[in-house]
Amino acid sequence: RRTAISPNIKERRDYSCALFDRQHRVIAMGDHMPVHLGAMPLSVQAAIARVPNCAEAYYLLGRMALGAEAKSQAVDLFQKAHQLAPSDSKPLIWLASIYSMAFRHDQAREAIERAIPLNPREAEDIHEIGLVLSRLMEDHRALEFYERAALLAPRSAHYAYNLGFSRQANGDASGAERAFRRSVALNPKFYQAYLSLVELKTQTREDNLLSVLEPLFANASDDIERALFLGHAIAKTHEDLGDPVTAMAVLERAKAVRDIHGRKPEILKNSIYLTERFEVAQARRRQTAHRRPYGNIALDIGKQGCQHLARPVLGLLQILDLQLHSRASFGRRGDLHGTTHGQLQGPPSSDFIAGRS
Repeated sequence: RRTAISPNIKERRDYSCALFDRQHRVIAMGDHMPVHLGAMPLSVQAAIARVPNCAEAYYLLGRMALGAEAKSQAVDLFQKAHQLAPSDSKPLIWLASIYSMAFRHDQAREAIERAIPLNPREAEDIHEIGLVLSRLMEDHRALEFYERAALLAPRSAHYAYNLGFSRQANGDASGAERAFRRSVALNPKFYQAYLSLVELKTQTREDNLLSVLEPLFANASDDIERALFLGHAIAKTHEDLGDPVTAMAVLERAKAVRDIHGRKPEILKNSIYLTERFEVAQARRRQTAHRRPYGNIALDIGKQGCQHLARPVLGLLQILDLQLHSRASFGRRGDLHGTTHGQLQGPPSSDFIAGRS
């Protein structure tokens, strides 16, 4: 615009522009012409029409489709990109990612095993391999890729966080703690990392994070993610310290934020904390809704002459319930309980790709 001669560009700003990085992600787009905001995908399609065998263009469109949750189209585009450039690991990695999120483990394993020998070099692709292997329950193999991704992108809080979970899954608690602390240091608003730190070990009066967590939680009234992650971290701490009543009160505060906003938290998509685990937990809770209310159980305890135990037991029961239905779970990972692998299978047709990830 600064060097333009035509008034159409200089004054009316009648043009479209976007800046992409090497991994084909949009860094910035001009918003001065709303009618042009959808022009970038069309421009790429036009480029493909001119150069029909451009594998990178198909890969770029596949990433755009995946970002828009159009998984059926993404699969088709990645497959076309792979056909045109069979020595490129990227299309195979992202195909494996889609398959693994849809619990098509055989297809995911086939794609990722073909991608790994092609020696991917970018942090994003290497990290995605780790995620795919984690979903396939191959924790020992996933760790190598999380380590490599964290080295290549040392400023990524997400990569540090998933590295922590992978270390924890492989029995390295001290290494997991270092990774979680690095994640928080890189991004103090990465609230789920605080929860992972707290649930990594039993909290004591001498060693806990309450002084950090409570001020953050105090201002979480309009942020459901912040309220739930921090609320669970504080509640777990009080539970470890022998105060289930306070733990219960904190969880009720966190739950109230969720109920006010009327939605579930947006779990970070490039994290091991996967959204489908949250929804599985909700489904399980609905299936058990016919069971006796917790208040009745506590009342029975009181009637049996143990009134002093009634309220603590009620608190613990509700803590377990809130933990089940207000956060995601990946399974076999310290603070993430109840593996669901193998329990959800996509439909036999290819339509599963269009489902939720």
